[in-house]
Amino acid sequence: MSATLHKYIERSKGAGFANLTLSSGERIFLSLAKGGISIHPLYLRGFIPGKAIHAADAASLKRAVVILARDLNQFPELPDDAAMQALLVGGTAALTDPAIFDEWPLDGNVPLTPLSIVTRAALAQEDSAALSRLLTRAANTAL
Repeated sequence: MSATLHKYIERSKGAGFANLTLSSGERIFLSLAKGGISIHPLYLRGFIPGKAIHAADAASLKRAVVILARDLNQFPELPDDAAMQALLVGGTAALTDPAIFDEWPLDGNVPLTPLSIVTRAALAQEDSAALSRLLTRAANTAL
């Protein structure tokens, strides 16, 4: 079974959420905000329990995104709708704040968003435990 992206909503440069089914069949909910990232399991009818599988603050998320962006060619592409939404959010953020090009990794001329990078990394993982290990390892890697 391959990983599936069910819903992908970018709110701004550093916020949004994604609803995925990993290749193991496990459903997860990625939530990014200015405060960091949290990953929750999803149960029947999309119920999100209170306890997160993985949570990290904004500084750890930023370090992880920079490290994951270096290996972006190892991760699957986002489906067309999600890729277009990430492109529009990244492009709009770059128009309103040109400093974004110094802050986040680039994909051609359009900056990648943290949610697009983390979602692509999640689609490549077998289960939530592997994703949690990857994000922890990336956040602890020296820049």
